[in-house]
Amino acid sequence: MQHVADAPAAQAQADLTTAYHDAAGRTPTTNLTSPGNIGGMALAPGVCRASSSTEPHRHRHP
Repeated sequence: MQHVADAPAAQAQADLTTAYHDAAGRTPTTNLTSPGNIGGMALAPGVCRASSSTEPHRHRHP
């Protein structure tokens, strides 16, 4: 069942908006000085800031 334009979809959108604003308002505790592939990194709890884009490690299958 898809929830499109119903009460659960509206609540999910409201929850996502709340979470986004909460995260955007937090002060970063870690600066990633060489962002890029962050797969396999052990990051401390908190908010990270990256000067450019990041992406998780992607396993390549032959």
